[in-house]
Amino acid sequence: HVCVVPDMVGGRLSSHDKDLLGLARKLAGDNGAVVAVVFSIRNWTPVVVHLWGGLDADIKLPVLLLIFFLIGFLPWFTIHKATRWQLKRKLETVQRALEQERERNASTVVSADQSPPPSLPQP
Repeated sequence: HVCVVPDMVGGRLSSHDKDLLGLARKLAGDNGAVVAVVFSIRNWTPVVVHLWGGLDADIKLPVLLLIFFLIGFLPWFTIHKATRWQLKRKLETVQRALEQERERNASTVVSADQSPPPSLPQP
């Protein structure tokens, strides 16, 4: 595991901390697939999973880990998608209201710029 704890003096990252975070991101991103493949090759061993009713399933360890990763990832992914959908709807509502307000203000400005009716004396 790579753990980077930046020391944020004054609420800002130093250049050294930025370099470390960039390196950690690079190791996790670029080499993450390589690490997963090497782990899978070295640990491609069968694991017996005892299920209900006396059933036993032989499954390879990397596959089992992937299944549990996806099971743990699914709730967070669902929450993320639902939150994005909700925020998107709120943003669309606010944008619609803003556009209506702009149209209303534009029509008010146009009517205010028109010349006064002829019955009123001109200054």
